[in-house]
Amino acid sequence: MIPCPYTEADARKWFATLAPRRAAGTGAGFAVVDAGAGGLLGGIAFRPDDERRGEAGYWVRKERRGQGIATRAVRLVSAWVIIELGFARIQLHWDVENVASQRVAEKAGYKREGVLRAWLEVDGKARDHVLYSLLATEWRTQTFGS
Repeated sequence: MIPCPYTEADARKWFATLAPRRAAGTGAGFAVVDAGAGGLLGGIAFRPDDERRGEAGYWVRKERRGQGIATRAVRLVSAWVIIELGFARIQLHWDVENVASQRVAEKAGYKREGVLRAWLEVDGKARDHVLYSLLATEWRTQTFGS
């Protein structure tokens, strides 16, 4: 789970885990940066569950949300995971109250599968999550405008 509030220290700690994960083959993560100004906009990561399936997660700086940054990052990483790594399925899950991330999943071409009841514990309370997935066969038939 992403801490709330999410601080710069949290982001630095997360980025420090990425190189070892990639080297071990247990995941890959990327900084999402502004190509022109070079500033950090967010991050996105992929973690394989097995040789066919994996899970992605992302975050965007609060002041840059709502600009299509997360959707573009999800599309790019999804393409990489499907084309380059050969995965058949990628899934995302978000707290049922995280409507913005659910919209990102849908705009990136993911399909809502349902609610995972009491999926994760947050602050001592079981929380429901919404599960989204993208199959390689679906991704190959999609056209994206951005």
